Amino acid sequence: MEGKSMEMKVVFGVLKPLICMVHLPPLPGSPRYRGEPVETSYSRALIDAKAASKGGCNGLLVENYNDNPYLKEDRSPSTTAIVAVAARLVMDETGLPVGVSILRNSHLEALGAALAAGAKFIRVNVYTEAYVTTEGTIGAVAGKLLRYRRTIGADGIAVYADVHVKHASPIWERSTGRSALDAIERGLADAVIVTGERTGRPPTRRLLCEVKATIGDKPLIVGSGLTADNAGELMKCADAAIAGTYIKVGGLIANPIDEERVRRLIQEIERFRKDG
Repeated sequence: MEGKSMEMKVVFGVLKPLICMVHLPPLPGSPRYRGEPVETSYSRALIDAKAASKGGCNGLLVENYNDNPYLKEDRSPSTTAIVAVAARLVMDETGLPVGVSILRNSHLEALGAALAAGAKFIRVNVYTEAYVTTEGTIGAVAGKLLRYRRTIGADGIAVYADVHVKHASPIWERSTGRSALDAIERGLADAVIVTGERTGRPPTRRLLCEVKATIGDKPLIVGSGLTADNAGELMKCADAAIAGTYIKVGGLIANPIDEERVRRLIQEIERFRKDG
């Protein structure tokens, strides 16, 4: 495949890896938290992680998805600590590469949690440029994040950066491809993520191929909406995928991970790995 990237294989051991979301329950201090013991969050994370692993998933991304409505940057020490512990537990349980995401754009906290957990990567929703989001206006963080990464000796933790991320609009109107190229060349992102407009909605194949043609050998990740029905189209232009909604029981994001749905998704992706 033209413009293929080997960087994903270095981290995940395969071409075109599938990264499954591990959505933690509402954490202490968040609006929907109901006083459950923290151990409940770990237990649920492990249940989902094991289901994803048995289904053939190649990596996991631990996230505080249920802490909505989100802060622009969640400075809660307990959130950072709980995410770090959860990430370490699922990594030890499955042996898979694990990443960290703390919503909405808690980049420093995500990096700190990843360092503590021994995680391989973080996801950052707003990395370069500025966006109007459901949490307000969020500006670029690349310079601050990479300086912090160097300061704490975490250069081995990759930054996967969203461009034109879901539930947001860029202030600077330009193509997704140009934004992706700047995230890589000026922001030094290790990979870029392209999503649809909302959670569970996919980007178009045309958009993915346009971005891939712009960024060349740098990794492009499908960040939302991947299903067994569209994987054959979307993965032709992408180097990896993050799945959250489809892999849940009944395709409903509030449900636990369905091992069989993960397996079906992997089966579709595997058809393209030999050409990746």
